[in-house]
Amino acid sequence: MEVCTMNDVKIYNLAAGKSLPDWLSDRKKRALVRKDSKVRHRIELIQEFEMPTVTTHLRVTPDQQHILACGVYKPRIRCYEVSQLSMKFERCLDYEVVSMACLADDYSKMVFLSTDRYVEFHARYGRYHRIRIPRSGRDMKYMQCSAELLFAGDGPDVYRLNLEQGQFLKSFESQAVSVNCVQFNEDHNLILMGTSDGTVEAWDPRCQARVASLPATLEAFSEEMKAIPGVSVIAFKDPLSFGVGTTSGHVLLFDIRADKPYLCKDHMYSMPIKTLDFHHDNRVISADSKAIKIYGEDGKMFTSITTAHDINDVCVFGKSGLILVATESPKIQPFYIPALGTAPRWCSFLDNITEELEETNQDTVYDDYKFVTIKEVEELNLTNLVGTNMLRAYMHGYFIDVRLYHKAKQLSQPFAYEEYKKKKIKERLNAMRADRVPDKTKVHLPKVNARVAQRLIEREQELLENAAKENRRKLKKFVNPMKDSRFSEMFENPDFEVEEDTEDFNRLRSVIATLQKPKKDSSERAVEVDAFNPDDNDGGIADNDSVKSDMSALDSLSEGSSDEELDRGKKTPKDPTAGFTQKSGSDILRGFRPTTKKVRTSKVSLGERLKSRSGLVEMSRGFTSGNRMITYESKKGKKGKSDADHMNERRKVRRSAKGLNMKKCK
Repeated sequence: MEVCTMNDVKIYNLAAGKSLPDWLSDRKKRALVRKDSKVRHRIELIQEFEMPTVTTHLRVTPDQQHILACGVYKPRIRCYEVSQLSMKFERCLDYEVVSMACLADDYSKMVFLSTDRYVEFHARYGRYHRIRIPRSGRDMKYMQCSAELLFAGDGPDVYRLNLEQGQFLKSFESQAVSVNCVQFNEDHNLILMGTSDGTVEAWDPRCQARVASLPATLEAFSEEMKAIPGVSVIAFKDPLSFGVGTTSGHVLLFDIRADKPYLCKDHMYSMPIKTLDFHHDNRVISADSKAIKIYGEDGKMFTSITTAHDINDVCVFGKSGLILVATESPKIQPFYIPALGTAPRWCSFLDNITEELEETNQDTVYDDYKFVTIKEVEELNLTNLVGTNMLRAYMHGYFIDVRLYHKAKQLSQPFAYEEYKKKKIKERLNAMRADRVPDKTKVHLPKVNARVAQRLIEREQELLENAAKENRRKLKKFVNPMKDSRFSEMFENPDFEVEEDTEDFNRLRSVIATLQKPKKDSSERAVEVDAFNPDDNDGGIADNDSVKSDMSALDSLSEGSSDEELDRGKKTPKDPTAGFTQKSGSDILRGFRPTTKKVRTSKVSLGERLKSRSGLVEMSRGFTSGNRMITYESKKGKKGKSDADHMNERRKVRRSAKGLNMKKCK
């Protein structure tokens, strides 16, 4: 057992402490209890009060003699008898349970709504019958006065199953997209439906019509939210008062005769409220995934309970101080708060134990504070409170009282809801205008990121105009984000606006300008090369006239000569200077094919062509990586010697090594 104090209220965690493994014998368990003090002081409220993996739902039967628990894995139901402090029976199901209800005072008649849309009816001996509803269910309630089951699902219809007639009746059709929860009051037979649109609809089963509709979650809306939160849970306190839990983590308390709540409580975790219950002494118990909050109807905090694992369900045992919590862990955690109420009769020994433990001092943890950063303090105009008790410095911000935070926020942003309303009206008008027939002669730019859209349209038009063979591949690769549904919000939602005047954008301006430059096509890319002078042994640059004459002579060689003529003289590769051309006084290499215009000179003899070719550079086809191979034939030297003459002279001077006696080195 662990004891902690929050707001001067002591909370006893009955599930804390070491647990003994089941495979130990009784003798070893007794020996371990004598040796270990932590095991000796542990409290096992109910034997095997756990699930194999996770517990999802907890219910107490109306006669308060049995506790029903649902969990996984495999999906199962366990019934615990409190008079015996042990498990009574266990049943396995095919699918997980979404909601459960007791049709009798004990466990003899139960109904379970599962994830596969099946509704299972169980008796003492086991499953009695099962039936399927049209849509996936989210909540279920039993109307005892008319013996009807109400099923709320992911659609606007709330289905009615009459158990006396054994058939479905005409469903209640809500105005919202879907219904998250449904609640029934036995005093005036009023049905309340909590919708995903944030409204609470009241239906009268006698006339089977909607009698009222309340926008319940408007008071919990803030500009930080993208949409109005929905209703996650509804609970009645009495015939005239009820509470509403929202998906944004707020609890709103209403009087049935008023259209505005008399209390709005924020859990400050921005998580949906999972359970809501009213205790005696005007206490409200609400829970989300992180914590259980207990406070008065005036909003004053009483205490809170936090767990190490996420909370799935909370069940208060009657009007006592015992709270059962189902978490994302195998153990079902019972908490006992003496200040909330006495222990139930079947576990009255808890009062004696807690009296002995009250003498120990525990650390105090304060609640009802919200953490704000320095930037948020400046936005709320609370910088003058820095250094006072109103703002408690912590890490990179401050702790501030929640009531002061809400007042300051309301004063700093008084027209937040009006601006949100105008924004929604503007969005609907724009959506209606979009349905009109557009003018195809004009290019309509979106209001969001208009500059980006204009650049994309210009790029696409440029590729369409230059849709030549070399640009078809680029046109196929280009994808306009304006025509892709995945990027539609980029040109519709103002949150995705590209702010080109910000400092971060200015830092990237040079990079963006480089990327936006049009890339040169492969046919326009040129690499300058040097032309070798045929009269210069050093390979200097030739003038323009000599290059032109050499090019014309080589072109005529490739066209006017026959194979026989080439065989008589020195063989020359076909088109040896492919890729040379003249541009602005320099020799430029263009691609792999010759770009110069070929001149037909059939009157030039083969000898003159070979003579004009001597000493020119020969260019072969390049590699795919862009490199080029250059080969050339050396001219005869000044003395008229060729390469063959030099090779003959070297053979005569060379000494043979055949006559030398060579010994191998060991």
